[in-house]
Amino acid sequence: MKLTLKQIADKTGGVLHGPDMTVTRLVTDSRQVETGCIFAAIKGARADGFDFIAELDVMPGIAYLTDRPVLDAVNPYIIVPDVLRAVGDIAALHLDTLHVKKIAVTGSVGKTTTKDFIASALAQCMRVQYSKGNHNNELGLPLSVLETSESDDAVVLEMGMRGFGQIKYLCQIARPDVAVITNIGISHIELLGSRENILKAKSEIIDALAYDGVAVINGDDDMLQTLSLDKKTFRFGIENKSCDILARNIVNNTFDLVYADQVRHVELSVCGRHNIYNALAAAAVGIALGCDIDRLICGIESFSGDGKRQNIYEYKGLRIFDDTYNASPASMSAAMQVMSGYEGRKVLALADMLELGSYSKQAHRQLAHDIKKLGANEVICIGTEMKHLFNELGDISAHYCTDNSEALDVLVKCVRPGDNILFKGSQSMNVAGLLDDFKGVWNK
Repeated sequence: MKLTLKQIADKTGGVLHGPDMTVTRLVTDSRQVETGCIFAAIKGARADGFDFIAELDVMPGIAYLTDRPVLDAVNPYIIVPDVLRAVGDIAALHLDTLHVKKIAVTGSVGKTTTKDFIASALAQCMRVQYSKGNHNNELGLPLSVLETSESDDAVVLEMGMRGFGQIKYLCQIARPDVAVITNIGISHIELLGSRENILKAKSEIIDALAYDGVAVINGDDDMLQTLSLDKKTFRFGIENKSCDILARNIVNNTFDLVYADQVRHVELSVCGRHNIYNALAAAAVGIALGCDIDRLICGIESFSGDGKRQNIYEYKGLRIFDDTYNASPASMSAAMQVMSGYEGRKVLALADMLELGSYSKQAHRQLAHDIKKLGANEVICIGTEMKHLFNELGDISAHYCTDNSEALDVLVKCVRPGDNILFKGSQSMNVAGLLDDFKGVWNK
């Protein structure tokens, strides 16, 4: 980033107070401020960034972005109507100065992993910047954009959605050349009311494409199959044989990738059918950008995950399936499908899936089908919503716990050496904490 304060004021509709200067970095954390920075004083739930300006003002060569006057300021500042929106404007302005391909990824499930798969694949063909973690909202996405430099060839960005217009706004910042939709599930159905509305909201990413932009969509998804697109489209899938990019001859984490008259064998470093979809999406993006298919596959095969999504490892005589990052019906089913490929008893520690609204009872009850198909030996149901699953399990050995403390006691009593244990639930249920506590007391 290399912008003058005047350029920023013009773009954001702000008013510059003090002399113009060039800034090379925007930060929202006062502890990261250094010479050449502009500090965006965002008011958060716990702290107001404006309150830190006075102590920062002793540092030379910095500037501030704020929504109110800074009395007796030594350094220059820009007053804007909305600091958060102004950060988005600055990110868009920065992106205008670069010649990079912009890939945007959304979907109900798997968008973070798909984004990382895409970055890993493209990195074999070009210099790639990508949003870290799930920085996919009105602040995280602009900050990811601002990390992109003039030496980059592409930037891969994740776009979250909690309502109509959010993806449209994020696309106004990023203006994607390639738009990816992984699937249309029921995450956030509490907010939007139906899968049809979720599809409509997610489709804002396609609407934002330029006339020569490319859509990459899951051709197996029943909702995405209803889309009639006027953009160049690559569909990927496993079941739908009319897809442009297909996976065939699947054996565990290996498959043949088929595109046009080309067939390539792929061996993933991560497990699960859902990751095959992620890999296909990554291949589709690379093909859409004209990358060499063999290089793409090299990048796809080198992807190893981020540690909290389907991280499988041995621990003191147990096999732990750490999938504690978050949970939805689709990801619960996928986790159990991965687990089915391993020998040994299956123990499930499952906490509430949240934000499902009126569908929650049905969604939790339907997990019983996957659990019975898996042949689970012990199921620990944690939280209010998981009571619906507990009531559906019949003859399966199941335990209902109101909180993680009760669940820990049950786990210690029912787990045996050699067991496979899945830990999964919505992030706010702190299943990661339960896993840490369990490992702390397991000594067998």
